[in-house]
Amino acid sequence: MKLCNSTWSLHREIPERMRLLEFPAWNASIGISAVEVVESHLPLLERGFLDELRAKCDDAGVTVAAIAADNDFTVTDRGEWERQVERVAMMLRDVAGRLGATALRVNTGRADEGDKAPERVMEAAGRLVEVAARAKVAMAVENHGGISSDPETVLRIVRAVGSPWFGTCPDFGNFPEQTRYECVAKVAPYAKHVHAKAYDFDERGEETRLDYGRLLRILRSADYDGYLSIEFEGPGDQREGTQKTLALIQRYL
Repeated sequence: MKLCNSTWSLHREIPERMRLLEFPAWNASIGISAVEVVESHLPLLERGFLDELRAKCDDAGVTVAAIAADNDFTVTDRGEWERQVERVAMMLRDVAGRLGATALRVNTGRADEGDKAPERVMEAAGRLVEVAARAKVAMAVENHGGISSDPETVLRIVRAVGSPWFGTCPDFGNFPEQTRYECVAKVAPYAKHVHAKAYDFDERGEETRLDYGRLLRILRSADYDGYLSIEFEGPGDQREGTQKTLALIQRYL
């Protein structure tokens, strides 16, 4: 498994205290050589800015591992659904592809189970896998609320699409606490990218809400060998929290 850090880890700092263009060099300074960029942290999607960001990554010796898109494939209005699909196609082709990312995190959407929401996600992903293949960027659907909170629904969507360019993005923290490890184990065999969420740490450096040893054993059992993208989401100093998450992952790896 390879280490990565999401811009979400510094979401209270970007862009007020740290410009996105400074993020690659900061990661390199703490020993992280890959980054994930959340769409909302991209001030511009135009070619010039993306080229500048990639150049900053190259200068720092950092790879863009993934982009996290903000999409909703469960919308019921057909015109809006078409716009959502086209926007993700653009993110695959013109953003992730241009930055050299190998994964695009996508959401199912905000809707709950009703009104054929899974079918709309299947249709969207089915249309987009050819774009993903041409861009060489895998779509990774995260357990991120709505219908994606149910791992069985996520698996039904992934299996229905049936493409090597469409899989899961297990997030350590987003499944319910009572079923977290069982749910991660279900979606891990289809993982294209992983979010290593963290909130707080005890005096031994262990995460207080998540059993990292157990979670990494689940990923190993699923033969996952991709990126672990840190997402520090706790209170306090976000840079310190990111580094504590990094140290914890390194300990178990």
